[in-house]
Amino acid sequence: TSVNKILVADFRHLNIATISNDNLFKGSKTVEYVRLPDTLTEIKGFFFNDCSNLQRVYIPKTTNNLTFIGPQAFYNCTKLTALYLPEGLTTTNELFPNSTSARTTPFQGCQSLYFVSDPDITTKEDVYYFPSSLTSMYGEVFDTCKNLNKVLVFGENVTILNNAWTFENAQDGNGGKPTVVFLGDMEQISTGSWNVSKI
Repeated sequence: TSVNKILVADFRHLNIATISNDNLFKGSKTVEYVRLPDTLTEIKGFFFNDCSNLQRVYIPKTTNNLTFIGPQAFYNCTKLTALYLPEGLTTTNELFPNSTSARTTPFQGCQSLYFVSDPDITTKEDVYYFPSSLTSMYGEVFDTCKNLNKVLVFGENVTILNNAWTFENAQDGNGGKPTVVFLGDMEQISTGSWNVSKI
């Protein structure tokens, strides 16, 4: 079956760690909802790239297995909204690869994207705490995201590389810059043009 004929894709009952086709949904104009299994360890690069009608990707809260989201995995998914990132995401040079190219960034162009603290929540929360397991980000991660949470909180161990571009053109849904809070050491983090603080 062509992915261009699929509206809903439910993988929850599949006992799989990876989906080998990293371009599986790339460019699909019909898929709107995808539910991933809690056994999944990675979302490969380009997996949902340019899925113009994708609105929801359900990542179960029961998984601690997901550690990798590849380059351009959600690139230009302009209708993607509530996304849950589970604990266990470690991400050193994996979720955000070591490159200055915008082509490597997983969420760039996700104009409707905001993050939720539970996969069953569909309304935007003002404050979002990224997984404490998150250790690094690189590149224009949230470039042109226009609907982010007002406050984004990162844990004690995160390092932001090439950080001047991390929130380039990002907005909080009201046209302002999101406030970015770091719980740990800010020594190697430049503030750039976005609101940043440490508590």
